[in-house]
Amino acid sequence: MIGKENLYPENKDMWFEKIMDEYGDRLTKLSYNFTKDWNLAEDIVQDVFITCYKEYENIG
Repeated sequence: MIGKENLYPENKDMWFEKIMDEYGDRLTKLSYNFTKDWNLAEDIVQDVFITCYKEYENIG
């Protein structure tokens, strides 16, 4: 699991890019298994990542 080793604002984008690279494809495939709609699956994962980005300071 990718943690937040350095909780500084300049690392937020780096952290975010790492979690997208690490989990994006797998989450999209998982979402597709439930929705059977690739576009909807991508939208769901995008919403999840937007929430993660907004809640960066509260994730721990």
